[in-house]
Amino acid sequence: MARSRAQGSIEYLLILGAVILVSAVVIGLLASMQYDDPKKSTVFASDAFSKLQHGNDAIIVTEGLADSSGDVILKLLGNSDSNVFVRNIRGNSAGDNSFDDVLILPQGEPVNFPLASFGDTCECTAGQTEINCDFVIAFMTDAGLRTQSLSSLIQCAQGNLDVLPPVINSSNPASLVFGTNSYILIFITNEVANCRYDTIFKTAFANMRYGFSGLLLSHSATITGLVTGDNNIYVKCKDVANNINQTDFNIKIIVSSPSIPLSTPFVWIVNNTGNNVSRLSISGGGMFGLQMVLVIQFPS
Repeated sequence: MARSRAQGSIEYLLILGAVILVSAVVIGLLASMQYDDPKKSTVFASDAFSKLQHGNDAIIVTEGLADSSGDVILKLLGNSDSNVFVRNIRGNSAGDNSFDDVLILPQGEPVNFPLASFGDTCECTAGQTEINCDFVIAFMTDAGLRTQSLSSLIQCAQGNLDVLPPVINSSNPASLVFGTNSYILIFITNEVANCRYDTIFKTAFANMRYGFSGLLLSHSATITGLVTGDNNIYVKCKDVANNINQTDFNIKIIVSSPSIPLSTPFVWIVNNTGNNVSRLSISGGGMFGLQMVLVIQFPS
């Protein structure tokens, strides 16, 4: 009986030892394996700029829509460790859409890009649900100007897409009188839009400091802080489909310079004691033997 128990204990210890040994081997194998962090699957390594120089995967397409007229909306995502500023997107044979250095943040939210008139480069036909489209994107990074070719399968939209930004209709106001420091600026757009402005050229819509009234066709704002001379106001608008003017609409408000009387000035001739002796016109004669000071005075 005792021998049986002892033998059972030995067998138990042998089994336990084998389990421990196998576990150690498995742990060692697991420790030697390297797993990629899924969060880094779309992030460049430390040589991000070298990859950008080859135009590989700096930007990726997350979604896209095309209609039967060849208009396209692309949703682009930054796939770089640096900021990307999109300047132009074109097709292989048609379509050329310029952008005002639209920023795509590294690993930020996707950004919509409306592309007008791509024609048969990316044009859905009746009954088609998706289409393969080719694009060439020009963009700026810290490493300079780069281009990247993209090919993406995008969805076909039902109906026509709105890919055009609002059209701003305005003209420069007449010159304002000297001393004017504010002006109510009014203009209209061809569609309902939200409009903003700044005094700094090429400010992104989201960063513009001043706004116009509401989501309307007619827009107004009181422009303050006007100075003598040219006052440049740079306007951008965004419609309900999130199409934004990519170039500034410049409205120039001019405040006139002060008017100066052109009547003939006169001079005072004074003696050494400072007493007035005579008042002569500029073309008048002189008085000899006196220390003279000319004081030019314009009549009020």
